[in-house]
Amino acid sequence: MDHRLATVGLISIIVGLGLCWTQSLNELSGSIDNPSASNSNVTDMRFNNTSRPEANASARNSAASASDILVYVNRPYGISMLYPESWSASTSALRDYTQLVAFYSPLENLSDGFPSKLTISTIKYKQNVSLSDYTDVALLTINQSQQIDIRNSSEVTLAGYPGYRVVVSSKPIQNSTLTVYKMDVLTSIGNKIYLVSYDGESNNFKEHLAEANRMIGSIRIGNK
Repeated sequence: MDHRLATVGLISIIVGLGLCWTQSLNELSGSIDNPSASNSNVTDMRFNNTSRPEANASARNSAASASDILVYVNRPYGISMLYPESWSASTSALRDYTQLVAFYSPLENLSDGFPSKLTISTIKYKQNVSLSDYTDVALLTINQSQQIDIRNSSEVTLAGYPGYRVVVSSKPIQNSTLTVYKMDVLTSIGNKIYLVSYDGESNNFKEHLAEANRMIGSIRIGNK
C-alpha cells in the first residue's frame, strides 16, 4: 500500500496538533486517555441515556429533549448522524477535499475562544483498503512525529462496521499554555475509508467528549 495515500486522512492529526497549544497533560482525567470510560463507548453511545435521572422525567420533557436533536444526512455518501441543536454544522472552510462536514460545539462565554470540532471525512481509493493496513501505516506516521503523543488506541465499532480509534495530544511547546487533543474513529468499507475526527483544546475536549461520542455512536453508513 502507498504510504502517502494511506495517510491522507490521518495526516491532519499532525497538521492540526502542530499548533502552538499546550497545557499540562495531568490536568485531564482518565476519560481522555480512555474514552471508553464514563459513558463514552463508541459502540454503545445513544442520545437517550437512561442511566441519568432526567431520563425518567415525564413524556412531555422527553419530547422536548428529542426536539433538541437534529439529523445530519448526506445522501450521496449514504451517511447520517444525530447531533445536538446547540452544535453548529458547516460545510464551509473545510480543511481538505476529504471532509464532508464539520460540527462545532457551543461557546460558553467570551473566554471560551476555541470550540471543539467534529468532522466526517471519506477517502476513496481505486482498490479495496483493509482497516488493518490503513491503521498500521497511519500509526507509523503518527509515531514518527515529534509533535504528538498517542494517548489511547483500540478496536471499536463504527456504524456497525469494525473500526479503530486513536486519541492523540500535542506535546508541550515553549511559551504556550494550551494543549490540543484529537480522537479519530475510522472504518474501512470496500475502497473507502470513513473517518470521524473530534478535536479541541484540552478543557473543551473533555467537556464535550460525551456529546461527541454520542454523535459518533449515532452514525449510520449505508443500510446499517
